[in-house]
Amino acid sequence: MNPEPFETTGQRLWGLIIRWILTAISVWVATRLVTGVDFVDWPSLLAAALILGILNALVKPILIAVALPLVLLTLGFMLLFINAFLLMLTANFVPGFHVSGFGSALKASLIISLVSMILGNLFRAFADKNSASGQGPDH
Repeated sequence: MNPEPFETTGQRLWGLIIRWILTAISVWVATRLVTGVDFVDWPSLLAAALILGILNALVKPILIAVALPLVLLTLGFMLLFINAFLLMLTANFVPGFHVSGFGSALKASLIISLVSMILGNLFRAFADKNSASGQGPDH
């Protein structure tokens, strides 16, 4: 039995940093695969990943609640449009990060979602394997 049932502040901070890095990698992959989505330099890419994460945490739940009938009616397909909108909004906030149009944003948001899901699952599997074998940071 784990004597500390709750995450420590340090664990939560590491979790946020890891999610930020995984999002940055996902955005980078999207910029390589989608014409019309690009960045000027690495700081703008990292800033875009940070702003996108903040928008996903704060704005996306509100947009989903407002669009819930459409989300349900389209069996979740509307979420792609919400993600594309948030990516375009991110480009408005981050100098050096560009999204040329809604079509590019839609393609990029699909890629970002897929890559983030794959990387998140790989990271969780790696972390679970290390903590089960006694090699994780808790041991």
